[in-house]
Amino acid sequence: MVEQFDSASLNVVTALAAAGARPGDLVSMQILVTDAAGYREALADIGEVWRRHFGTHYPAAALFEVSELFDPAALVELICVAVVPS
Repeated sequence: MVEQFDSASLNVVTALAAAGARPGDLVSMQILVTDAAGYREALADIGEVWRRHFGTHYPAAALFEVSELFDPAALVELICVAVVPS
C-alpha cells in the first residue's frame, strides 16, 4: 500500500509539473483503496510519503474503499483536481 501510494503520488507531482503546476495547486483528491483498514494501518508511513511529495498542503480529500481497481494488482489510485495558475 505504501509503495503504491508513493508511486501514485510521484505520478501526480510529475503530471502537475508537466502542466505548470505544483502540489500546492491541488484543490481536491480522491483516494481509492481496495483495503481501507490496511490504509489506516499504514497511515504513519503514508503520512511520510505525503509530506515528501505534497509538503504540508492538504487539499479537500476523500478516501473510498472499492472492491477492485482496473489493474488487479493495484491497491491504491489517486484522482486529483488542480487549479493551474495562468
